[in-house]
Amino acid sequence: ILTLGIQAIVGQSILIREALVLMFGSEVAWSVVLTAWLLGVALGGILAGRWEPKRERLDVALAGTLIALSATVTIDIWIFRGARGWLGAEPGELLPLSTTVWSAILFVVPASLWVGMAFPLASRYLEHLDGNRSEGSGPLGRVYALESLGSLLGGAWFSFWAVENYPPIQVALLCGALTLVASAILLWLTSRRILVTTLLEASAVATFILTAVGGKAVNQQLIERRWRQLAPGYELVAETDTRYQNLAIGHLADQYTLYSDGQLTSDFPDPYTYAPLAHFWMSQHHSPRHVLMLGGGAEGLLAEILRHPVERVDVVEPDPRQMELTESYLATTDRQALEDDRVHIHHLDGRFFIKTQENRFDLVLSLIHI
Repeated sequence: ILTLGIQAIVGQSILIREALVLMFGSEVAWSVVLTAWLLGVALGGILAGRWEPKRERLDVALAGTLIALSATVTIDIWIFRGARGWLGAEPGELLPLSTTVWSAILFVVPASLWVGMAFPLASRYLEHLDGNRSEGSGPLGRVYALESLGSLLGGAWFSFWAVENYPPIQVALLCGALTLVASAILLWLTSRRILVTTLLEASAVATFILTAVGGKAVNQQLIERRWRQLAPGYELVAETDTRYQNLAIGHLADQYTLYSDGQLTSDFPDPYTYAPLAHFWMSQHHSPRHVLMLGGGAEGLLAEILRHPVERVDVVEPDPRQMELTESYLATTDRQALEDDRVHIHHLDGRFFIKTQENRFDLVLSLIHI
């Protein structure tokens, strides 16, 4: 049951992040995907409620449901990476709302369906162990508590460590290996099905080996699969997942392009865009000495602002990995701008930064997807 909680929250997180890249990170995508997830959980609960496996086979049903959940999440990653081609979306094109809804249902519901089925099966199994089916509240409460604890552990592990250290496919495979181990232990302790248990243990070992040895190669193929649809003709020079977003940098001719959750956010170097913007904005104040930049700007705007007689420029960029990823591809003047003594970089939420500031700014620039 702990494994159910871990697998469910990690699978949900992975699919939401994959959907955000497919749907360009809009809040509508968040709501649609979460709705599809809850729909699948509800349908799974209904199906499991009407399914009456024999008591002595409840352990097999529960283990099979968890393994199916793990396999579905892994397959869904491959589906999401190629979905723009199947949906007929051109590079840079937003998916229509109707397409967003039905694709979320088609891709997400099959995974969450298993989560909905596992919960009542686990409750029945604990009832079977207790030997008293008339008191359902006890087993149900224990399942809820253990599943919630698993979700807490899985969510913390994924959000604060795994998401920035392992690609999604390796995370899914690790969860799959954990599920196989837990299922093997369950069947060995309860029914002693030696053949099934041995097969599950062998599968777990094979999954661990695949994760460690071939995980990076598989991940690279998945990255290229998605990139061919996002930016055909561009060379992919860097790609990473952070706590906040998926980042990718493409290269064409003498210019680099930064993509955030699949959406183009900036091109650099681009003096024909950043120089006019910087000088136009700076001229809106008669003597701007303290400037606040919320988001972006390191790709060219900051260097132009420093041409003015400013005393301090505060740059708020929530995602530190974004600057780390782009810095090595910046022009020399832009890298020097980041090291200027007048520049102070803060990796915080912009709203939190403003609320906790006592200093006043002459000019505030909100640079979100210029």
